[in-house]
Amino acid sequence: MLNRGFTDKQVEAFQLFISEITKHSHKFNLISKGDLSNILERHIADSLVLERYLRNKSKIVDIGSGAGFPGVPLAIILENTSFNLVEPREKRAFFLKTVKRALKLENISIYERRIEELPELTSQADALILRGVGGFGRIFRGIKANLKRDLEIFILTSQDRETEPIDGLALKKIQYNLNDSPWGGSILHYTVSRGT
Repeated sequence: MLNRGFTDKQVEAFQLFISEITKHSHKFNLISKGDLSNILERHIADSLVLERYLRNKSKIVDIGSGAGFPGVPLAIILENTSFNLVEPREKRAFFLKTVKRALKLENISIYERRIEELPELTSQADALILRGVGGFGRIFRGIKANLKRDLEIFILTSQDRETEPIDGLALKKIQYNLNDSPWGGSILHYTVSRGT
């Protein structure tokens, strides 16, 4: 996968990111032990499916960033885009700060808080991204007053996940499969409607 049009600098950043996850995963409970051998396909390639939807955005907020997915892989390839990684858990936020330093990613900022406590981020965001975060309806109700109309929200999830209608959001579900891989999933693409 790393030979598909990425620059040497990007390939090096992906390799260093994988190394950091492998080194710190057990200590910070980042990803399951079984996924350590599939980081590239299962986590990085999965995160990068959002690139085509985000390439014209300037300020992106990654809610519940955890181990840095999808925000860090996207920040590696979208170097001129500002990524705000929001992670309320102290250990994972510390890991994200470690990754930012190690990869020298100047286009990411890390917030060790809940998204509901950061109206200044949500009010200026061009897009919100999430991966593996449950209870989005509850999160949305806590931040909707601060969101721009027509803001796009992208949630990476499994193909079989049931979608709940959320008042104030228009939903389009997009199925995807990763090339040369058994992995795939769905993108829940929400747009904040005018009446929110």
